[in-house]
Amino acid sequence: FNEYLAYLDALVMDEPQTESQVDTDTTEFDVKLLQVETNLSFNSLRAQLVADFEALNEEGFATLEEVPATHFIADAPSRSILNADLEYKVGNSVFIYYNANYLIEIMGSDANTRQTVKELRGENSDELHPQVPRLPNVKVHGLNGYQYFVGEARERRNGRFEYTSTDLEVQPTPDCQARTARVKATAVIINASTGDIRIARNMDANFIYDWGDGNTITYNVSNFRTTQQFTYANAGVLNGGRTLLVTVTAVDANNPANVASAGTAEVTISNAACTERDLDAPRIWNYSNNGQWAFRSELKKRLRLNGRGRVTATTSSFKLDNGRWKSKKANRLVVQLIANSSASDCTGGQQAIHAAWPYNAKEAQVVGNVSPRVANNQVNSNHRMEISGVTYAHNHLLIACP
Repeated sequence: FNEYLAYLDALVMDEPQTESQVDTDTTEFDVKLLQVETNLSFNSLRAQLVADFEALNEEGFATLEEVPATHFIADAPSRSILNADLEYKVGNSVFIYYNANYLIEIMGSDANTRQTVKELRGENSDELHPQVPRLPNVKVHGLNGYQYFVGEARERRNGRFEYTSTDLEVQPTPDCQARTARVKATAVIINASTGDIRIARNMDANFIYDWGDGNTITYNVSNFRTTQQFTYANAGVLNGGRTLLVTVTAVDANNPANVASAGTAEVTISNAACTERDLDAPRIWNYSNNGQWAFRSELKKRLRLNGRGRVTATTSSFKLDNGRWKSKKANRLVVQLIANSSASDCTGGQQAIHAAWPYNAKEAQVVGNVSPRVANNQVNSNHRMEISGVTYAHNHLLIACP
C-alpha cells in the first residue's frame, strides 16, 4: 500500500519545468494519475471530484467565493488511491472514510456492513452515527486527533427506555502539553431489538453527566439523544495523560423515578490530539494588477492514508471570462513546501522541502509525508502565479504545536 502511494506521489512531484505538452485543460498530474487509473480500470475519488468540478467550471463562478472548498482528502495521490465511495482495501479489511474525523474499518470486507455504513453516513455527515460502532466487524479509527470510545450499554426494559449508551469523542486541542482537553459525549436511548434511536414521545429526558473529575451537570432535552461538550482543565502532562470515567444517567423529566441504568465510558486525554490534528491555512485569493486573473493558495496538514501524515500545498489559477471566474492555465505556477517537524514530545526536528513550478498549468501541488509519531511544528508554503511576465505571490505558515 505505502509503496503504491509513494509511486503516485512521485508522479505528482515530477512536474515538468518546461512547457507542458498536455493539450487538454486538465492539470498535468491529473493526466498522469488518470493514465494509471485507466490501466487498472479503477473509478477513483480523484476522477469523480475532477468531473464534478469541471461540470461547474464549464459555466464558471460569479465570485471566487463560490468556488467549492477543497475536499477533506486534499492531495491528488490520496484521492487516486481511493474509490468514488472513499474506500480502499488492505489485506482482508475495507477502510471507509466516513468523514474528516473518522475512518471505518470493516474486517472481513462484509458487503452488507459496507452498505449500511454508507447509508448511515448520508450526505456530508460531520458526526459519527451511533449505530456505526455497533455494527458487526466494525472498528472505528480516529483522525484529526479525534478518539472515539464506544460506551457501555445497559438494558432496562421499563416501557420508556430500552437501554442507554454513552459514547465519547475526544476532540483535538492545540496544546502540546495537553493542559486542556475537550470531550464531546453523546448519550443515546436505543431500541435494543432494532438498534434505532428512540425519538421523543411527548416527554422530556434529563441526562445527568458525571464527567469524572468532580463535575456533575444535568441537561434537559426534548428527545432521546443529546451531545454535550466539556473542557477539562489540567487534563494531562507531557508524554502522559489522564484516564477518566464518564457516566451518563437518563431520567424521565416528568417522572424522575423512571431511571435508565447509567451508560459509562472511559476516556484517556493525552497530547496525541495536538500532534495528530488537522490544520488548514486560510484559503487566500490574490489578484493580478488588472483584476483579470486570480490564484488560490492552500496549505493543509492531514493525518490520512494508512496512518501517514500528509502535508499538501496547492496553487490554482483562475481567469475572469465574460464575467465568470473559470479555472484556466496561467503562464507559470509555483508552489514550495517547507515542513519543519519534531517528535511527538515536541523535541528534536527534521526538515522536508518540496517544490513544483509547471508552465502552462492551472494547478500545481506538492505533498510531504510525515511519520505518524511526528508532528509538523511549523509548515511554510510559498505560492506564485506568473502572467505575462509579472509574478504574483503569497506565503502561508502553519504552527501545529505551540
